[in-house]
Amino acid sequence: MSLLSIDAADLDRWSTTHMAKADLPDLVRRLIWASCPDLVFVDVPGGEAIYLRGYDGIVEASMGNRFVPEGTSAWELSTESDVTGKANEDYNKRTNDPLNIDPVDTAFVFLTSRRWNQIREWIDAKSVGPWREVRAIDAGQLADWIDHVPWIADEFAYEVLRRPRTGICGLRRIWDNYRHVPIRHGTLSSDFIIANRTNTAREILPHTPEIKTT
Repeated sequence: MSLLSIDAADLDRWSTTHMAKADLPDLVRRLIWASCPDLVFVDVPGGEAIYLRGYDGIVEASMGNRFVPEGTSAWELSTESDVTGKANEDYNKRTNDPLNIDPVDTAFVFLTSRRWNQIREWIDAKSVGPWREVRAIDAGQLADWIDHVPWIADEFAYEVLRRPRTGICGLRRIWDNYRHVPIRHGTLSSDFIIANRTNTAREILPHTPEIKTT
């Protein structure tokens, strides 16, 4: 296994940690942004927001892929060990009370960071329901998704799995290398990074939706 490769066993072990429940939405949101070029709307809150009422995520994509459905999709995320039990609980809850979502026009996605032997049987059983489409993503597919976005894989392997850095370098890693450099009156600001590169920054920012601008 290469330093970069992340497999289902890695994610399954991570799921037992205290931080996994709050960090999983952040990971999924970044993967969605990185792998879908035609996103209309993404709301997958992490951190303390996971305790708020409502779906774990709502996504609207003009063009989908094998991980993200085309159109509107409602997401439920889980790190719990009883995967089938949690999947049934979330599916039944959202089917009985879809809130402001119309299941006929919406795909339902259940994502778990655990390994799940019954995933295919579960999808087949739920696909006859009211939802436009039902998908499920388990640890194996999530690991494959992560490996398809090398800079996210590198950060996850280093920050979460504590593996050595690879040669791949994303924007977050570049900024981390600069922002901790001490200077006489504090630390370097982002103005240092984009000095004389304002036009280039304007061209890049539309393709990095996670970076907030003012």
